[in-house]
Formats: sequence, C-alpha cells, structure tokens
Amino acid sequence: MNYLVEVKKLKKNYSSKEAVKEISFNIKENEILGLLGPNGSGKTTTIGMLLGLLKPSAGEIKINKMVSDNTKLPILQTKNIFKSFGHVQALKDVDIDLFPSEVVALIGDNGAGKSTLIKIISGIYQKDSGEVLYKGNKVEINEPKDAVNKAGISTVYQDLSLVEVQDVGVNIYLNMEPTFMGFFINYKKLYSDAEKLIEDLKIDLPSVRVNVAELSGGQRQRVALGRAIVRDPQVFLMDEPLSNLDALLRLQTRKELIELTGELKSTVVYVTHDQVEAMTMGHRLAVMNEGEVVQLDTPETVSYTHLRAHET
Repeated sequence: MNYLVEVKKLKKNYSSKEAVKEISFNIKENEILGLLGPNGSGKTTTIGMLLGLLKPSAGEIKINKMVSDNTKLPILQTKNIFKSFGHVQALKDVDIDLFPSEVVALIGDNGAGKSTLIKIISGIYQKDSGEVLYKGNKVEINEPKDAVNKAGISTVYQDLSLVEVQDVGVNIYLNMEPTFMGFFINYKKLYSDAEKLIEDLKIDLPSVRVNVAELSGGQRQRVALGRAIVRDPQVFLMDEPLSNLDALLRLQTRKELIELTGELKSTVVYVTHDQVEAMTMGHRLAVMNEGEVVQLDTPETVSYTHLRAHET
C-alpha cells in the first residue's frame, strides 16, 4: 500500500530526556490520525518533527506526497501579462498566483492597472502577451464566457452591470435561466431559486419580482453578488464593488462580504484603492503602481512605503 506519510523509528531527545521514544506509524491519503496522550507524552514534539520545526534525533519521516497539495497549488495564475492602449503601457509583466480560499486585495492609485488586470482575467480585454493558468493549465480567455466556462471565474464590476428594467430574479439568472422542454424559460423555478438565494444571502428585498431600478445602492450590490454566486465560481473577481455606497453602508456591506467569502471558500480578487478596505479584506495585498505589481505580501508585512506611495 502507498502511504502519504511514513514514520519509522522516530526519536527525539532533549539532553538526557527522551521526549519521543522510537515511534512508527503510517498515514494514508485522506486519513485523519489522532494523537492522544497526557501533557508531556510527546504529541507536540511529534507534530513539530512532522512539520519540520524540530529535527529528529533518530528515525525517518518520508512524505510521498504533499499534504493538502490541493491548497498549496495556485488555482489561478497570471504570468508575464502585458497590455498597452496606444502608447500607454497599462500592464507590465504582471505575475500573480492565487491560492484556493484566499482573498487577495488588489490596491493602487487610479490608473495603476487594477481594473485592466481584472478585465483581462474576466475576458473583457485581450492581453498583448503573457499567460493565464487555471489549476496549472494554460487557458485562453478571449471573452467573458471563456472566463466562466474555462476557469470558473465570476465577476462583480464597479457599475454592477445590472439590467435596471428587469426584475431581481431575471437579473440573478441572466443567461442561466432554467428551462423546460429544452427551450421555454421555467419562471416558476427561476423565482423560487432566486427567493432561496436572497434568503441565504440575507438580502432585504420586498420581492424577487421588483425591478432593479427601484432598489437602493446596497440592495443592488447584493443582487450583483447573488448573480455571481449562482454561477458557483471557483474565483470571484470584485472590481471596487462598494465604491458607490455611502460610508456607513460600505462598512456594513464590507463586514458581510468578509463573512460571505469565508463561508463560500472561494478565491477572491478584491480591487480597491482604500487602504483600510484592503487591509480588512485581504489575506494578501497586491500593491500596483504604473501597471506593475510592486509587492505581493500579507497585510502585516506589506511595505508601508509602498502603501503611502500609492494613496489616492
């Protein structure tokens, strides 16, 4: 049998004390192994050796495959992306790796290239050169439906792109309407599913049959988010989705977005020029300036100089 982890005659000594006395065990893929015992029994020391934090005094740890390798490999990557508009270089050699279930806040001044990058990934713009990879495989995204079908990408734009003369239900399922007999739109199911979705998202609406034109800014933002969610994306692209909200509603909706992205476990690229929003939303921050990613790091370690340089 092939094991994920093989531990053979593992020992750990601290001076004259034996913390771990020649233990051996194997772990199969998708198996959960519990280490039980009182304080001082060697559990923590064993974990430390498995994680590589402590060096064994004797024995062998053999890892045949990376534990949680699905979470260690990027789900989406951009490599050497360039984009020009005439003589203006909008993007210069942009490399970003996005990992499963993380939120990357894309921050920078107006004209830094944030929205251009999002529009290339989502298929609105064509890149001049470079590659987009989904789960390690190159994908050609030439139009928005390629982003959805080839890379599981769903986008919420700054202007929300809602059809104001249509109702909430139709907007949520636009171009994804349930049908019967393979042709006719099943409005009963459409509105039933839409009602369940807005209930799950805790959207306060009088009805899914109300026109979008009658909704507040906050309600519209939530409908746009619902339309993105219903496509069951692997990756969310959010291009300043809260920019048109007042300060109080923005704060409230930001809190809801943090909770929602945590529940969905999707990868999120969140575009903003607001430092507080970026630090609050992002597991990592990608700081852009003049078409380049000048730093990609955690909020705790990102350079204060870079952030100050790109304030609006």
